[in-house]
Parts: sequence; C-alpha cells; structure tokens
Amino acid sequence: MDKDEVRQHVDDALGKILVDKTLIQEDGDPRLTEFMLEEEDVVNFLEALRSDSNIPLPKDSLSEFLRAFGVRDTEEAHHGEPQSTLTAEGLVELIVKKMKG
Repeated sequence: MDKDEVRQHVDDALGKILVDKTLIQEDGDPRLTEFMLEEEDVVNFLEALRSDSNIPLPKDSLSEFLRAFGVRDTEEAHHGEPQSTLTAEGLVELIVKKMKG
C-alpha cells in the first residue's frame, strides 16, 4: 500500500469518528490535537484502520497514537508534557513507517 492509499484510509477512518469534518475537508495539514479526540475515539480510529483497510498496525501502537493525538493519561498530564505537534500528514508517515516494520 502506498502513501496516498494510506492517506485516504486515514481520512476515511477520521471521517468515521469526527462530528465536525471541516479539519479533514479543508486544504492544509491540521495538527492531530486539533481534532480534540478522547481515548475511545483514538481506539475507534485505530480499529477502523485495522479492519476497514487492513493496515497492519501493531497492537501496542495505542499509547503512541494517544500521545500523537494529545490524549494523555493523568500521570503525563501532571508532568505538563507538551501537546503533540504531529500533523495529519505526519500521522500518515508514522503509519507507513509502522507498516514497514
């Protein structure tokens, strides 16, 4: 699967969980934190990628993706970890990298 196909699957999966699709419909490259997702949304996003597009993401990817989307557990929040600056395009590249191993 090439990068453009991964990008389309990412957009499709995000479209399933976002109420306001403006960020993925507009031109540009929004930061993932702009989506304001909760952990359940990120889990649903990853499941959509795995099941609908057969993107073989490792099961241990959840914590990495939670950080990418700016979803933090309470311990991280207390340490004041800065929010992720990863963009939607960066997410596509992260997924392509994970697919290659």
